[in-house]
Amino acid sequence: MYRFVPHWQINKRDWDECIAESPQRTLYAFSWYLDIVSPRWDAVVHERRGRYEAVMPLPARKKFTFRYLWRPLFSQQLGVFVRQGPVTPDIIESFCRLGFGCYSYSVHYPFNIHNSQALTEWLLDEELQPSPDLADIIFYPQQTHHIYLSMSYEQIRSHYTADRLMNLKRAERAELQLIEGNTIEPLILMFRRSAERKIVGGINPNTYKWLRALYNALKMRGKCRLLYTKNSKNQIGAGALFAFDGNKIIYLFNAAFDAARKENGRTLMIDYIFKEYAGQPLIFDFESPQVPSVVSFYGSFGAEPVSFYAAHFNRLPWLVNLLWGAKKKIFAAS
Repeated sequence: MYRFVPHWQINKRDWDECIAESPQRTLYAFSWYLDIVSPRWDAVVHERRGRYEAVMPLPARKKFTFRYLWRPLFSQQLGVFVRQGPVTPDIIESFCRLGFGCYSYSVHYPFNIHNSQALTEWLLDEELQPSPDLADIIFYPQQTHHIYLSMSYEQIRSHYTADRLMNLKRAERAELQLIEGNTIEPLILMFRRSAERKIVGGINPNTYKWLRALYNALKMRGKCRLLYTKNSKNQIGAGALFAFDGNKIIYLFNAAFDAARKENGRTLMIDYIFKEYAGQPLIFDFESPQVPSVVSFYGSFGAEPVSFYAAHFNRLPWLVNLLWGAKKKIFAAS
């Protein structure tokens, strides 16, 4: 039986067992992670004999009288998770009909990479076309980038571009020291000083609160490594937070001071992680944003693009859309 479950009724122990056993498993979908980045998330579940057999997290918010979906920060992929077996087109349709039917708006609801085949079959097969009540949903492709660490380090490094190898040598010549961090505050400071001002639309005031909470939760569970670089003057220049779950290492958050960018500290940290975990059945996920310069940087390590879908729909009244559009234009002009 498929049913919508509001946040306060979710059985989180059963939920986390379902995610942990799912072939679609991803860090972003565990209840403790969602509780941090989207505290009032809802869900659709498929139950059998009182146990969750499949689930779909719904990061929800409410503004005025309208309920809408949003993509929380630090949560690249969500979608459908089945306790055992693959996700099929009929499962996708059942979850989408019930889940998306409860909301007025979604700017970007991300499915996970393991949902892509079923979604493609559902959208392209004439006999499996979305029913009329789902016809207003737009599914559009997104990408992340993966490095498969099952290769030897030498094989991984052989896929670096000439520029990446040159920058790695520069970092090595700079005699940067890699250190394990035990506080995320320097990384936050780097981001605030070097990157925050460049983000169009600004930063959600809760961003750093969520990041601190995520780091503490990951650290408590032994699911992360926090690295920093120090130069010959003992100055921290760059930092990166790597999250671990299942067969994935996720490049969750990174930053560098402007003055330290030429030291190529982030290149050195990524290369170090490859060296540490090469030859293991792991996937390094760059969690790539759709920014050409960033995609190019990750591609220079030999990363392969991996596609997934995101969903958008807008059922808001025309007047609300008109006012919202006017607000965006005013903000953009300011």
